[in-house]
Amino acid sequence: MAGEVQITNILPQDTVRIIKDDSLSHSDSITPAQVQQEDSIASDSTDTFRKYSLNEIDSILQKGELRSKIIDSIQKSTEEKQKLIIGKVQEAESQFKFDSNHIIYAFDTLQNWPVPNFLIQIQKEIQDTLSKKTDFFIHESITADETYLDHPARVGKEKFSPDWFLIVFLLIFIQLARVKLFYGKFITPIVTSLINYQTAHTLFRNKNVQYQRASRGLSTIFFFILSLFLFQVFHYFHLNFFYFSGIYLFLILLVLIIGWYGLKFLVCKLTGGFSQTSILFDEYFHTISLFTKSMGLFLIPVTITIAYVNTSLTSGFVYAGFFLIFIIYLLRIFRLFGLFISKNVSVFYCILYLCALEILPILILIRLVVPIN
Repeated sequence: MAGEVQITNILPQDTVRIIKDDSLSHSDSITPAQVQQEDSIASDSTDTFRKYSLNEIDSILQKGELRSKIIDSIQKSTEEKQKLIIGKVQEAESQFKFDSNHIIYAFDTLQNWPVPNFLIQIQKEIQDTLSKKTDFFIHESITADETYLDHPARVGKEKFSPDWFLIVFLLIFIQLARVKLFYGKFITPIVTSLINYQTAHTLFRNKNVQYQRASRGLSTIFFFILSLFLFQVFHYFHLNFFYFSGIYLFLILLVLIIGWYGLKFLVCKLTGGFSQTSILFDEYFHTISLFTKSMGLFLIPVTITIAYVNTSLTSGFVYAGFFLIFIIYLLRIFRLFGLFISKNVSVFYCILYLCALEILPILILIRLVVPIN
């Protein structure tokens, strides 16, 4: 039909937008100048800066000034502390002079110290005034009660028993056991003769080979034990005997004691021969020998106790040994005086003999050991 109009249905998905080629901008047509212009415009258009008010600026300046003041105060306090430390060091150096003998003994305040008591034997000098002082290295507190005296009384109270003491005691006990085993019947009469003159006179008249052997054994014990006791006395009172010490001092004392009694025996023999009273002076020396043997037996427990007892008891046993020797020596003087009287010797000669043979040698020995200033 010529007059009819045909309507064609057009669906949306079937429609496609057509763009002409000349409407697209090709990348080749963009120049580098245009790219740089676009970048510059984009960057200039961005707001990268913040605007601060005057109050905020003042606050920032105030905080900066406060921080500067804090730093200055810290530096100033540090300088003051350094000056204070230097002043204390200079004061300590002016008050205390260091030498090679200076030992810092405040080790007990240190933690995990390997040997806490290695300075226990160090001698310390007494000070007039003791107070709390600051040492160059260690701050040590000293009280007036803890004073150390470097003098003979304290040095002597230290326990002293060297190894060679055991050898001497072993020899003494071997000799004592030998005498007790073979000649034990003579020990009791010898000790009893201290207070019984009749027993002493019987031993003098009934001398035999066994008694002489027992006498030599007990005399050996006396020589060793008296030398050891005198050695302990020298150490206790810190006496100086020609700068000898240790076992050398013991051996010298042993030789002197043996020589002393040998000289006394010789003097008694010569005096008895010249005065034609040989029997009197033989009994005189026999009486001395009895008292020395008894003294040796009594000194054995005293000497052993001094060597191995606690140091707090040493003083008592030292003076007990002195008292024992004094009593035995006093009994000997009275016995010898009675012996001279019983033999019809003049009292004047009795006193002369006793002073020359007993008292004067002891005074000379004391004068040599302890010089009088």
